[in-house]
Formats: sequence, C-alpha cells, structure tokens
Amino acid sequence: MTEPGLGTEHLPMLRDRLPHPQLVQLYDYWDSKRAGRRWPQRDAIDPVEMRFALGNIDLVEVTYDPLVFRFRVSGSNIDRDEGFNMQGKTLDDYPLPQHREAVRRTYLKVLEHGEPDYEALERFDEGQTVRYGRLILPLSDSGSRIDMLLMGRYALKS
Repeated sequence: MTEPGLGTEHLPMLRDRLPHPQLVQLYDYWDSKRAGRRWPQRDAIDPVEMRFALGNIDLVEVTYDPLVFRFRVSGSNIDRDEGFNMQGKTLDDYPLPQHREAVRRTYLKVLEHGEPDYEALERFDEGQTVRYGRLILPLSDSGSRIDMLLMGRYALKS
C-alpha cells in the first residue's frame, strides 16, 4: 500500500501537536529507531527501552491477503480502561462494534499514507465523556510495506 522512501517532511509538525509528554517521548523513541529508514524495523523496538509507555501501548501485527490486524501486545492500562484485553485477537474480535470500524479506518489510513497518525478522541463510558490521545506509528521489517503498528494511548485532561 505504500512505497519505501522517507517522505516524512511534515513529521516534526505532528510531534509538535502531541498534547501528552509520553506521546512525545514515544514518537521520539520511534523516530530514533528509524535509522534513516521511513519506518523502524520491529526488531529495533525494545520493550525495556519503552518502560515509560508499556501499559499504554498496543502492538498490532498487519498481515495481507486477506488484510488482518492482530493485537500482539495489549497494554494493561488500555485493557483496564476498555474493560477487555485484545492480546492475540484480531480487530474483528473487538467487542465495541461502534468503535471497531473507526479504528479500522484509522489503521487503513496509516497503511495507505505510510505515516504516523495522531487523534484526540472522545468516548462515552458509564455516562461520562472520556478523552484520550492516540498515536499510531508504523513499523516495517522489509522497508517496503508496513507490517506492524505501534499504538500509544493516554488519557487527556478535560
């Protein structure tokens, strides 16, 4: 879906829009692992180096033909907030159908454009509005197409 190459001139602007310090730290970590590539390789991402974010990240494997998004890591803070764990499951198993297709559209946008994506999202949970920021960072072992998404999610102050 994407061609290799840097093509990331606008990325500093994305970084400057991130409202949460841990999302900035996650972005900077991802950027440091690119090593001149458009996307870092999965093996370059070291969980020990990402202790600052571990409970707030999902790692989503992308397979093609057919296109499937499978959660390899499901952050414990995200699980707690959502009320379920997605580790080992696919996006099709996501138990909130009203959000499933929005998540799929965002993942597809990242695959199509080959660039990180940030969204500030709102959701109603037990009668309250919950706001959070979600940063999606592409990874690629081959360098020619995205095969994993590193997603960080943090609550935003109202």
